[in-house]
Amino acid sequence: MAKRLQQDHTDVNTLWAIGIRNVSRNRRRTRLTIGGIAFAVWLIGVSASLQDGTYALQRQTATDLLTGHVQISHPEWPGRSAVELVIPDVAVMLNQLSSEDGVERAFPRIHSFGLAASGERSVAAQVIGMDFAKEQGATTILHRLADGVIPSTENDALVGEALARSLDVRVDDDIDVLATDPGGGMAAMSLRVSGVLRTGVPDLDRLLLLVPYVAMSDALAMPDQAHLIVIRGERREAAQALATRVEGHLPKNPLVRPWQEVMPEIEEAIELDRLGGYPFYGVILFLVTFSVANTFVMVVFERVREFGMLRSLGMQPLRIIGLLQIESFVLWCGGVALGLVLLLLTVSLLATVGVSLGDQLEATLSQMYMPDHLYADFSLRAFLTAPLVLLLNTQLAALLPALRIRHIQPAHTLRMGA
Repeated sequence: MAKRLQQDHTDVNTLWAIGIRNVSRNRRRTRLTIGGIAFAVWLIGVSASLQDGTYALQRQTATDLLTGHVQISHPEWPGRSAVELVIPDVAVMLNQLSSEDGVERAFPRIHSFGLAASGERSVAAQVIGMDFAKEQGATTILHRLADGVIPSTENDALVGEALARSLDVRVDDDIDVLATDPGGGMAAMSLRVSGVLRTGVPDLDRLLLLVPYVAMSDALAMPDQAHLIVIRGERREAAQALATRVEGHLPKNPLVRPWQEVMPEIEEAIELDRLGGYPFYGVILFLVTFSVANTFVMVVFERVREFGMLRSLGMQPLRIIGLLQIESFVLWCGGVALGLVLLLLTVSLLATVGVSLGDQLEATLSQMYMPDHLYADFSLRAFLTAPLVLLLNTQLAALLPALRIRHIQPAHTLRMGA
């Protein structure tokens, strides 16, 4: 038994040595096949890296603007967003969150729809009370000032650019706000415009009115209460795990949602776009697989006499087929190694320098606070998808023509070469 195992091990080593040698017999064909595999790995990897870079930018823009990574609210808030659906004991909750692993910052918000008026003009507005000091380094909306400064007193406010035009107000002008409090009554605030926001999102610019949290809490009679507690985590990718951990540690069972649940349309759009890229990848992989299959059809055709001689010497058809599978694997290794080296160099360059989107889009993108370059993102999907799929495809591409070897008649093939 031991002798048989040793013989099998020797035979496998011999097959590997022969397979590696055979790959170099037709160097031109080998270079073309390896080049095709490398090109597919490179092209698909670069495309996927640029896609993932776009997705990362979309997620970052969506979460950093106003949403945050995790939101805590009343359980019924997502369905109704009613002003009476408040979170009590905000100070205790914020103190508890400050010591939670993975939480970088946590800040409260009060939401209410109201009526903003200046002179004879009045417009419906979405009034949000926020702690500007805490949110300034955690959300990007406060950095999108078209004019003015961030509020420094309780009577200051930030107004969306389109809302400011509707009210015909500018920096240092006064506005009056009527909002609904949790008890159903009306709360009035007299505010000074300290800044005008240009968020890049038309709907927000048309409705948004940001006021200090303390001022809105007093006006709406909401001491130590809020409608949302927004959490910025250490990593956006860990938002779901952070939400689960926070939910298990908070009292009174509030609703804790990661940003994926707050804005499911973002992930749905990303998934739809990702699926749209698969047909392109499929065509590239099919062409390369067809090329490999064609290579091994020619290999089997050219080496029929060689295979017949091996059969006559007692080599089983499965071992010959295994030899061709080894040759296919060696070609795959060479192509993937070359492709991954080129891919790593290209993605490193694109992640640093990026791809210019053109001067025509620059003005539009700058208004939306989007970069005018597209940057690649390192991801396992970009580096592993094509190599793993090609590993299976190249083995199948070599196997199908190699099955013909089972029907080779040694005597007949030897007479063909005589």
